[in-house]
Amino acid sequence: GGYNQAGGGNRGGSGPLHHDDSGPTTPIASMSPYIGKWCIQGRIIVKSTMRHYKNAKGEGRLFNIDIMDATGDIRGTFFNDDADRWMDQLETNKVYKVRNGNIKPANKQFNQTRSEWEITFGRDTTFEPCPESAAPKVTYNFVPIEAIEQLDTNTILDIIGVVQSADPISEITVKSGANAGNKIAK
Repeated sequence: GGYNQAGGGNRGGSGPLHHDDSGPTTPIASMSPYIGKWCIQGRIIVKSTMRHYKNAKGEGRLFNIDIMDATGDIRGTFFNDDADRWMDQLETNKVYKVRNGNIKPANKQFNQTRSEWEITFGRDTTFEPCPESAAPKVTYNFVPIEAIEQLDTNTILDIIGVVQSADPISEITVKSGANAGNKIAK
């Protein structure tokens, strides 16, 4: 407890969910550290479990969400007290208007969203529930099948095609790469 909302309290709501209709929303694809004040409206498509970590600064807790609108998706992370505060309030597949957080370059080792940025949410972050129709259920980044070979390893993409034949499952042993020595169904 003990949190105050940026902009003056709960204004008729309960808990930290916040209602404020002022200002236009920012397309997720336009997010960057250079835009100043922002408000995104999107659907939470991924919500991780609470994870515990240790580093040089000490121990802590965190969880992530990936939020998507019609233009793209972006990851946001909650730490410690903010993680405790939001973990049980935010729901996967629900739509929210989100304000306030620190935008920084995405760490692609842990972040598979299409945005080059990610958000660290803080004590001033607010989430306002929105109607189901206020964000799409899914967006796609279709790539032609023949272009896949030219893409960087671990690129996240969508393809669409028609299966013309399927062979029975067989096992191969991988000699190199991340799965060295593992048997993979093929």
